Amino acid sequence: MAVVERLRLPVEPIDGTDWLDGACRQKLTAPVFNVVHLERLRLEISYPDQVEYIASLLAREPLLSGPTKFALDKTGVGRAVFDLFTARRLNPIGITITGGREDTHDDWGGFHVAKVNLVGRLQTLFHTGTLKIAAALEEGPILANELRNFAATVAENSGNLSYNARSGQHDDLLLATAISCWTLVGPSHGTYATSELATLIR
Repeated sequence: MAVVERLRLPVEPIDGTDWLDGACRQKLTAPVFNVVHLERLRLEISYPDQVEYIASLLAREPLLSGPTKFALDKTGVGRAVFDLFTARRLNPIGITITGGREDTHDDWGGFHVAKVNLVGRLQTLFHTGTLKIAAALEEGPILANELRNFAATVAENSGNLSYNARSGQHDDLLLATAISCWTLVGPSHGTYATSELATLIR
């Protein structure tokens, strides 16, 4: 599970800038993605208990009052578990990871997202310093290690690019963070609030 904040701040005025001009006040810095929470839920926790735990997390500030998006990896939990979160009125955005290249809407208000797009975007954020992992997070070094150990391979028969964890390595925190970041940006760029948060359970 990952909670990521997407933050854009107003551009600092420069000498000679009329800061009362509306166009200047609307200018924002490039977004920064702050990983503020990472957690691995214990395997023995039942799905109903997971639903209640996530509900309690979403009821805490700043998730409660902020423009929060809750993404759920349907690839891992399936439609039946997704319906449990929907019945609890947590309004999950279903994300199904695919092996293709395109990101598309599904029939339930969620998305089919290509793994190559998920991981490629996250690695770009990581290597450009735009992805910030809070130093106090116990799982932070594990996420950083997963990012470093995720390898791109090219299929010999099709030439398609794919991403997978190296042999013996995990990728659950990486994919949770990747889906959170993808959910905040979406399949195409648009207009965003200055601060948003996304949380994901896998």
